[in-house]
Amino acid sequence: MRAWCIMHVPFEGPGYIEEWFNMQGINLKFMKMYEDVSFPEPEEVDFLLIMGGPMNIYEYEKYPWLKPEKEFIASCIRENKKVLGICLGAQLIADALGQRIFPNSEKEIGWFPVAGNRELIPGTCIPFHWHGETFDLPDNAEHIASSLICRNQAFIFQDNVLALQFHLEITPSLIEGLLKHVESDLTSGNWVQGKNEIREGLINTESNRSILHRMLQKFSGLSN
Repeated sequence: MRAWCIMHVPFEGPGYIEEWFNMQGINLKFMKMYEDVSFPEPEEVDFLLIMGGPMNIYEYEKYPWLKPEKEFIASCIRENKKVLGICLGAQLIADALGQRIFPNSEKEIGWFPVAGNRELIPGTCIPFHWHGETFDLPDNAEHIASSLICRNQAFIFQDNVLALQFHLEITPSLIEGLLKHVESDLTSGNWVQGKNEIREGLINTESNRSILHRMLQKFSGLSN
């Protein structure tokens, strides 16, 4: 499998997703948008992973690579590649499928339960969140998860596109990177945890890692 990962900032990497690819013997290749990057042809991609970032998906002047990235994502979806988006990546997928991205009613930052309604996200888990925006559900997409403050937490489209607003992939080092680089987001709010509470929530990483690995196994179509 030829797997590629789009990163938008150095401190939001694939974490436990990369670990899963390594366990399958797959070398994840990177497109780092904060460096000079060119996109492969969709024919060279079997699996596209799109990570998060602090930017808005409409900040074209500040981030001129956003438009070509969106075109690349849309082309991979059209070519029926496996596409997985995390946080900003999920919003970019929703945009590619014709939906708008807009501010959520409140910021959601910290560890909060998500209720799933499909085998990919069974029951309730407590993933990590760091977002202030949300999206409308694309036409013909299946809604598969929600939280109390954000309804559209995840969807699947035609069985080859999966969008997750939350972070199952988060590791302790990724948490520290977020706290270092975007600590200013931690303004007061009903759904914004403080640094200590966020660090205490790391007890959830092992169960989330297991859920993530099972999800990737099923979504990718790879067998053990």
